[in-house]
Amino acid sequence: MFMTIGMFLNPLGYDIAFAYTMSLFGGSFWKADIAFYCIASFFFMIFLASSKTNPIFVMKNLLKDLSKKINRFIVK
Repeated sequence: MFMTIGMFLNPLGYDIAFAYTMSLFGGSFWKADIAFYCIASFFFMIFLASSKTNPIFVMKNLLKDLSKKINRFIVK
């Protein structure tokens, strides 16, 4: 269901939904933009919760691997 909503809002109905959101906020582009970022963040959090992915743990592992690669490159 969330994938269907995302596919509709981007790009087919995005401009219509954005224009409607701007009209709700009195024509303010920035308020409508913030609202769309909040909606995107909400769905991203739902994805992370449903996939049981911990973004902090993933970034920690990526940075650890990157630092190992950099150290190997510098030592050579």
